[in-house]
Amino acid sequence: MTAHTPGPWEEYTVTTVHNDGHAEEVIEIAVNGTHPTVAYVHEVADARLIAAAPDLLAALMECADEAAHALDREEDDDETEREVFLRNMQAIRLVANTAIANAEQREATSEASQAVKA
Repeated sequence: MTAHTPGPWEEYTVTTVHNDGHAEEVIEIAVNGTHPTVAYVHEVADARLIAAAPDLLAALMECADEAAHALDREEDDDETEREVFLRNMQAIRLVANTAIANAEQREATSEASQAVKA
């Protein structure tokens, strides 16, 4: 498998002119508005999701690392296994919710943000 085009990826509306002369607006997903172009799509929601792919991958990798850390961690004398599990799950939830919110171009819920402060 080859490595993907590194992010950040951004969306831009561009006009393409077809061989028959008609013009069409499409959304281009590219690296900082330059080449290489990652994709062309017609729907804004699709463009946002594709543009968020590098961040979603990074968040998923971070979640996997957090989960591995939670599974490998030895229990401290002053923390119960449940407390450790809940703290790690809150961290994973925050990372996942932030990545999802970025993909949907909205703010992460304050509930998820508050979870890691506890």
